[in-house]
Amino acid sequence: MESWVIGRTTEVFPIIVAAVARFAQEFGWHINEDKSLPKRLSKEERIAQGINSGLCDLFAEAIKKQIPRAKIIYDEEADHTYLKIDGRYYDAENPTGAASPQQMRFLGRTQILEAMS
Repeated sequence: MESWVIGRTTEVFPIIVAAVARFAQEFGWHINEDKSLPKRLSKEERIAQGINSGLCDLFAEAIKKQIPRAKIIYDEEADHTYLKIDGRYYDAENPTGAASPQQMRFLGRTQILEAMS
């Protein structure tokens, strides 16, 4: 697990965690029906991966409403939407933020899959 971030970005963590919980309730059908998610993941990890597997754009928009300074970024190659806030990169799987998009879990999985094909 990535270490806690000191400074303004610490305010982002509770907002993203709360949004993940809201999305789990609101879009539970989507997350629960995604049979491709590994069973070894915790419930929270499955929910976050579920959000990032089809709801990432809605998730980013919900966070932007709460943190107007957030910049929504769409990676066309990975077909993934995430946020940049105060120099760090966030999505449902990265509530503490990543130093670069390449360090995000979703994009890391995408790169591994591309290398395997």
